[in-house]
Amino acid sequence: MERQADSSSSTNLRSSGATRRRVRLPAVGANAADHATVYFFLQSVFQGPSAAEFQASLDDPFYEPHDRLLLRQWRRIVAHVHVSHRTMHFGPTTIPIAGLGWLGVAAEYRGQGLGAHLLRAAEVRMETDGALLGLLRTSIPRFFRRAGWAVCAAASYRRVDACALLARLLDRRMIPRRRRFHVRPLLRWEYPTLARIYAQNVLHSQLPPTSNVDSSEPEHWPKHSRGPIDGCTAHGPLERTEAYWKWLLDRRAYDQLYVALEGPELLDMDETSTRVVGYAATRGEQILELMVAPDRPRAAVELLARCCGEAIEHGRHCVLLHAPPSSPLLRVFDDADGIGHPATSEHGETYMMRLLNPLGLLRRLRGEFDRRAVGACLPRPLDLGLLVEGRKYQLELGREGVHASSRRIG
Repeated sequence: MERQADSSSSTNLRSSGATRRRVRLPAVGANAADHATVYFFLQSVFQGPSAAEFQASLDDPFYEPHDRLLLRQWRRIVAHVHVSHRTMHFGPTTIPIAGLGWLGVAAEYRGQGLGAHLLRAAEVRMETDGALLGLLRTSIPRFFRRAGWAVCAAASYRRVDACALLARLLDRRMIPRRRRFHVRPLLRWEYPTLARIYAQNVLHSQLPPTSNVDSSEPEHWPKHSRGPIDGCTAHGPLERTEAYWKWLLDRRAYDQLYVALEGPELLDMDETSTRVVGYAATRGEQILELMVAPDRPRAAVELLARCCGEAIEHGRHCVLLHAPPSSPLLRVFDDADGIGHPATSEHGETYMMRLLNPLGLLRRLRGEFDRRAVGACLPRPLDLGLLVEGRKYQLELGREGVHASSRRIG
């Protein structure tokens, strides 16, 4: 669900590598009056987004009109890029990041270096706004690699025959004859329960000992799966505020949202006797996001079975699950002869990242470095030297803490 909301669009810059002549136009922030013109420019370059998608981007709670940078010539928009702002969890730390999307140049202005010029302006804007990392999705990684962007791990997924997956779940007795959980479509008043389950998965990378742990896990369920069911530890997921959740749900980048209930009541607004223990967001054959309460991992199987059943009922032969590589559900798909796609999206697009402020990131992660050094029993003092784009950085792990600087290399 998040992936669909935040991913950057493919860029239309294939001709910008060859520079016949370079034109330097100032990059300026858009204003609300530019939105209609921007929409028609994007339609002419990308044949998208749809009107609903474009409106959703304007409704983003973190959006400001000046997040769109434009190049103009005689009042005409000749290039555009959209910078979005998010916060990413990394252990107990959060990292401000920026997404880059819809970078495009009008056809008659390509080959003049405008794409690279606007990309650099966007990077400066990202860093000025406080972002430490930049993220994008593209089908032309060569263009961005020249500007210092690096390919990073993409959101992995598996596709499998829905009937084969259901059969394998039944063969391995992962679906009980007597269902413990009831799965039905989400009701509007249950929106806050999704935020609760997401937060449980994000903030608790390991399930603490408790008597409430689901003791009826299937025999074949991976024993190390007692934690966030989709493998979503505290490293990588985005922070979702209440306003962001409302936007994410209202934009309806999904066809259906199912919830798994534990308890006798199907309509319990206060969750006094029945609580929501998991949810799954689907679109077509895709399961965009599936999460359950860490102490109820078995609910994931019943949500998965419901998604498979719905796919079969609608004449779809396959289901496709988006999940991190560590997800135990991906191993269930593999066991049913699923086809994996770990490196690129379904459109052949690659995910890339740019380090905008190396020193700022090192300082932001000092606590994480310290914890990892303690966990690895590394001797102190310890120095680590880094060379990033011709600049030297040093990480010093002393007995009193961690210090980051850019003075010398170790």
